[in-house]
Amino acid sequence: MVLSGMAKKIHVVGLGVEAGGRLNLQAEAALHAAEVIIGAERQLEWLRSLDPGAQSWPPQVTLPQLSRLQTLLEQYQGEVVLLASGDPLYFGIGRWLTVRYPAEQLQFHSALSSIQAACSRLGLALQDCTTLSLHGRPLAGLKRYLQNGRTLIILTDRHSHPQALARVCVDAGLDGSTLWVCEQLGYADERVRRFEVAEPDQLGHETFAALQVSVLRLRGPGGLIPSFPGLDDIALVTDGEPGQGMISKREVRVQILSLLQTGENQVVWDVGAGCGGVSTELALWHPSAKIIAIEQNQTRLACLEANRQRYGNLNLDVVAGRAPAALGDLAAPDRVFIGGSDGELELLLEFCWQRLVAGGVLVASAVTDATRAQLERFANDLDTGQIEALRLGVARGERQDGLWQYREKRPVTLYRFNKPGSM
Repeated sequence: MVLSGMAKKIHVVGLGVEAGGRLNLQAEAALHAAEVIIGAERQLEWLRSLDPGAQSWPPQVTLPQLSRLQTLLEQYQGEVVLLASGDPLYFGIGRWLTVRYPAEQLQFHSALSSIQAACSRLGLALQDCTTLSLHGRPLAGLKRYLQNGRTLIILTDRHSHPQALARVCVDAGLDGSTLWVCEQLGYADERVRRFEVAEPDQLGHETFAALQVSVLRLRGPGGLIPSFPGLDDIALVTDGEPGQGMISKREVRVQILSLLQTGENQVVWDVGAGCGGVSTELALWHPSAKIIAIEQNQTRLACLEANRQRYGNLNLDVVAGRAPAALGDLAAPDRVFIGGSDGELELLLEFCWQRLVAGGVLVASAVTDATRAQLERFANDLDTGQIEALRLGVARGERQDGLWQYREKRPVTLYRFNKPGSM
């Protein structure tokens, strides 16, 4: 964090969506007392329009790009006002500031956001909607939210325009969805238009304002994103026949997820990730976590990347290399799953245990007597009683000639090791 050797106070003033809106008394007082006011040209013009005849505003500096802001703030010793849009702490610049400056150096003055205004225009309860930002982010990030019945409020950019949103919905089997495009909210030329995504001619030749919020009400059979952990094996891209190949099968995978108990913002290593069954589900169900999949086989790496793209898992990093050498520069993990070791299990267990943070969890699987014996030796050598062992035997049924035949899968043993200490 930057220490307070620069501006003694940074006031972040949100400008509401209404073109003729007014500032609250605290925000206006901060503006008049500031050494300088920083904002985009559009925001500075809005500010000057509040009192066009007055010359009382402090000096103003246009901020062409966010990368210059920290350098710019270091130039001032007095109080600074930074203009923002709507609520700076909700998909705004607020988070960027809070991770760089002490809380006592920041003062936020929020206003009505475009998200709230869109809900107001459409009569939507914000708590019943899912809000996401595709501004400056890949369109693929939308895929993880595509479930029938959801309502999405989306902050967009030129890559996530309404036509692109409609195409993603249709491709995901949600062609019964409705799209509202809310443009220029609060301005004289405001308009809110409704489109059906299954009717591309409606959208094909339309143009839309740069200032807009899109709202999607998702309807249709869908099926890309499940509503509960446990992706069907055939829903994953693998290096074998559909549902086969180098993945942890669904029954085992769900148990692995349960044993890991991944939390918010945690770092997870999936060592020997194969085609990415475990990594894909971890990233899908824990969007704030950073999932790192380590794999050396080129064919399986391609499958990993294909699954990452299919489910929009932008929080999944794929690392090509052989463990443990490929693990050296990675962030220390809160959770580790060792699914494949290529004959290096003992070395991997020791290395991962040392890198695992205090209070972390390591889960490892074994399908052969040799790997089970190695895991048992590791468990016996640990100076901790927080160890679980579980053997899973699964038999899947198939109907043949009116009779059910059950085929037993190879048993899998899972070990869970809790590292002493608190996180």
